[in-house]
Amino acid sequence: MDAFEVARIRARAWHEEAAAGDDPGAWELVERVARARGYELVPLAAGDALLDSAEAMLDRQLEAIFYRAAESTAERAALIAHELGHLALHEHQPAICRDDDVDASTPDEPSPAGASRVEAYGVRERQELQANVFARELLLPRPLARALFLDRGLTASAIAGRRQLPLDVVRQQLCDALLIPAGDDGGDGETAGGGGDLDPSQEAAARHRGGALLLEAGPGTGKTRALVGRVVHLVESGADPASILALTFSNKAAAEITERVAEVLPAAAPLIWTGTFHAFGLELLRQHHQRLELEADVPVVDRSDAIELLEELLPTLGLIHHQNLYEPAIELREILAAISRAKDELVGEEAYAALARAMLDAAGDDAERVAAERALEVAAVYRVYQHALRAKRAVDFGDLIMLPVQLLESEPGVRRAVRLRHRHVLVDEYQDVNRASARLLQAVAGDGSRLWVVGDARQSIYRFRGASAANLARFGDDFPGATARALARNYRSTAAIVAACSRFARTMRVSRRCLDLDLEAARGDVGPPPDLRVAADPEGEAAAIAARVRQLEAAGVPLYRQAVLCRSNATLNALAEACEARGIPVLHLGSLFERDEVRDMLSLLTLFADAWGSGLVRVAALPAYAVPLADVRAVLAKARQGESTVLELLARPQEIEGVSPAGAAGLARLGRDLRGLDRAATPWQILATYLFEGSSYLAGILRSDAVADRMRAVALYQFLSFARSVRPVGSGFPATRLLDRVRRLVLLGEERDLRQIPAPARHLEALPLMTIHASKGLEFDAVHLPSLMSRGLPSTFQRPRDPPPAGMITRPVDGEEGDPLRADHDEEEECLFFVALSRARTHLHLYRPERVGKTRRKPSIFLPRLGDELLVVERPPALPRSAPPPPPPAVRVAPAGPIELSGWELEQYDRCPRRFLYGRVLELAGTRRDSAYYRTQRALYAVLDQLASLPAGRAIEGAWLRRRLAEAWPEHGPVDHAFEAEYRRLAEDVLDNLAATHAGLKAADSRPLRLDLDAGRVLLDPGLIAAGAGGDVVLRVLKTGRKGSYKADDLSLGLVQEAADARWGAGGYRLEVVHLLDRGLTPVAMSGRMRAGRLDKSRRHLRAIARGRFPAQPDPFRCPRCPYFFVCPALPAGDL
Repeated sequence: MDAFEVARIRARAWHEEAAAGDDPGAWELVERVARARGYELVPLAAGDALLDSAEAMLDRQLEAIFYRAAESTAERAALIAHELGHLALHEHQPAICRDDDVDASTPDEPSPAGASRVEAYGVRERQELQANVFARELLLPRPLARALFLDRGLTASAIAGRRQLPLDVVRQQLCDALLIPAGDDGGDGETAGGGGDLDPSQEAAARHRGGALLLEAGPGTGKTRALVGRVVHLVESGADPASILALTFSNKAAAEITERVAEVLPAAAPLIWTGTFHAFGLELLRQHHQRLELEADVPVVDRSDAIELLEELLPTLGLIHHQNLYEPAIELREILAAISRAKDELVGEEAYAALARAMLDAAGDDAERVAAERALEVAAVYRVYQHALRAKRAVDFGDLIMLPVQLLESEPGVRRAVRLRHRHVLVDEYQDVNRASARLLQAVAGDGSRLWVVGDARQSIYRFRGASAANLARFGDDFPGATARALARNYRSTAAIVAACSRFARTMRVSRRCLDLDLEAARGDVGPPPDLRVAADPEGEAAAIAARVRQLEAAGVPLYRQAVLCRSNATLNALAEACEARGIPVLHLGSLFERDEVRDMLSLLTLFADAWGSGLVRVAALPAYAVPLADVRAVLAKARQGESTVLELLARPQEIEGVSPAGAAGLARLGRDLRGLDRAATPWQILATYLFEGSSYLAGILRSDAVADRMRAVALYQFLSFARSVRPVGSGFPATRLLDRVRRLVLLGEERDLRQIPAPARHLEALPLMTIHASKGLEFDAVHLPSLMSRGLPSTFQRPRDPPPAGMITRPVDGEEGDPLRADHDEEEECLFFVALSRARTHLHLYRPERVGKTRRKPSIFLPRLGDELLVVERPPALPRSAPPPPPPAVRVAPAGPIELSGWELEQYDRCPRRFLYGRVLELAGTRRDSAYYRTQRALYAVLDQLASLPAGRAIEGAWLRRRLAEAWPEHGPVDHAFEAEYRRLAEDVLDNLAATHAGLKAADSRPLRLDLDAGRVLLDPGLIAAGAGGDVVLRVLKTGRKGSYKADDLSLGLVQEAADARWGAGGYRLEVVHLLDRGLTPVAMSGRMRAGRLDKSRRHLRAIARGRFPAQPDPFRCPRCPYFFVCPALPAGDL
């Protein structure tokens, strides 16, 4: 049970005692609670010297709570309840609370996405969070909140008025009470390490004296117990608790350490600084902000913020190799990853540039030259990026370690003060240390005489962020005279599983740099041996997993005590679907922003983000509104006229021509549910109002006991926490900025932290599915590990597009030769497998398919290294799927003549029929991205669209193109932007490339090509039809990217070639693709067989359109860029 649940339990007890069967208002309640404990409540004027700029102060000596005399009774009650939380939870600790400390509406934990997660577990911040949670529970216990909302039908504002509470406090408490299951965390945490006294190896480590200690802790050996034992030993030996610094790498681990120490040292625990390396670095930056020319409350920029920052500066970056006119964020992500990696190694922008120049000097071939030029581009962006951060007086995650290292190493006085304060330094999970963190430790711990670290090189699975087990190998060099010892007993797993892990460990590369793994299994030989279950294909593998899960459940192992661990999210999602199709409820959120209930909320926000309100297509389809498809189309058509937004039209749907009475009633209900909100409202205000005030959206979810519905509630909780905590930058309405942030997070894969299941939900009777990375630190009675095949686990090595320059990363000499990046990958894959094996307590089942599709897959190279003891089950029992879900219904569209499409539209259908439906059939405007870069892109396309109108015989000249750009720029370009001139030059450069690639050509026959197929007609515009000097016909298709490995096999190209043959005859023309970024030229010459395939596919597509078939085709790259991303695949019922 975590500290927040303890706070809630105590708060509920105090509430029940004070209420005594009565129903007091908030102020009367806190007065009763204070009086019962002999405390006086003393109001003071704002600015009173006694408060010392604080909001409130708990004085245990005077037995009084001094507080600022707030304007409202609700605010006063929240202030007092917060101080009562300190009284209840933080014995002997002073409580002087500033304005940003006291907010009873603050969630337990910050959203796991974004910069706020850095600050979660400073000791003081954690205490303030606990006091806020206590205050909320004291004022409105969760059972009461749930009853008032569900049973008595009160809205959040009605509850706030009746209970005299701040509205946001009620809204947050309803989030907690309604959306998160009550109960403990399901007991899936790290093994306690035996309970009772420390074992001999733990005791020896805890009592270590004489220099730095590296404690190697294999899985299940009780490393946290040993660390807590070390803290206890220090305090009992006379160390000041405030002199102890405990560092780790996750908020979860920091919280566990804090709570475990508090169990044995309740008075000392709050004095110990326990938190992550990044939180510690942030505290140092705040303490010494003036030396570093930063703000006292220094803003922290996350990856998404950084990309947005660079996008605004894009035309000033001078990119060539990293230029991407289609989606600049993709290349900027690669650049920022390279910069982040440099900061992990404490390599600044100038040093990076020097290394890149050395690469160029040493380049021996074109590939090495291009790699060096890319590195020089990274160096240039690094310099611009750091200048931009300094201008904002902001830092990014890498700076949270690098800047404190530079400060401590360059300022002896600061270094001395920090060492005096933190005389005893403890580090958890030392295998996750990168070079910058190791240098920070050297600066803080000095010679290491009071340094104590624990880790396991075999569990080093975070190489992507610079973590390396090599730092364990360097420990003796970093801290001369250091001692290494190991924990000896595994308390988690059976002897058979411990033996399998040990056999594999002996073959691991990192084991050369570790003590031998020689563990005693404390549980003994009490379970079956691990086995390997071989299936025919992935579907058979899923059936075998499902069957074994149900067998174990019948044998007494509940679903939540089992887990399926996967190497990739793709495998995870496929297995989640397969298990649900077999009736097994799963504990798996998947991609949060692609879940139905979250997309409902995102679509709702689009009504506030843009005037056209494309999200109405999804929101109107909800059962509460049931607006027919034709009526939705009529509303959107009315909005496109520009006189009223969709949001405004909801107030008067009866005035819209063509809307049915049933549709008008549904639209009016939606308008009432959104009453009082406008486009200036924040996403949190919009969503909380919708869910907790007017709508009945939550009713079905909350009254259901089905696990799937409970997971829908959990997903909504995660999204609401995200919407409340995210701090998007830029201009535009708040909802617009949040939607832009969501797109970027999904496109860049930065939303994965939001897939975490909140701890209280882990006890649901459902099967957990997670990545191996996410399973670190957890344990389960049974573990199922699939995809043990070639290209499964281990995964295939992929070289980063911008690897570290030669010389940036130094490695310990261990005799290993070859590619260091590949060696790192191979080591990490071994570590992932070791981590997965060691999560199992009693049952360990491995699985592999013999083939994927038509390709046979070899067994994983890891399997033979487990030894001959591995039991192989050739054809394991399988659980069949339930009946497959019905296909989506057809959309009947009233015929308006034969189907006639452009080649671009047909290609759009080929990529995603659902997008075609939204854009071509329903004519949805979609949400538009409006950054300076995308406005430049729109201006550029406006020019390219005019090429077809060039009169025959006219040359394609740069001057003409620039005039057309000048005409388009005021309407489409980023006018008045700080870098407007640079963006204009970027567009002009592209047009110059266009002119250069068309030198000597003149516009020719501009009539579009036409291709009649049996189901319809396709009109094909190749982009430009020109004539060469000799009169030869040249067809040019324009692409805004680079030539690269483009294959010229697009569907529309085959149709263009077929239509061109019909007009000019085979061989009577040239068809080419022009790449405008690098002036590349790709000839198009499809074989007859390939063209026949394109024609056949086109006919099938036209027939499917006629039949109303528009299925969605998800794609991880295209979907986040789609204007209909938030509404897909929803559609109201009815015909058009």
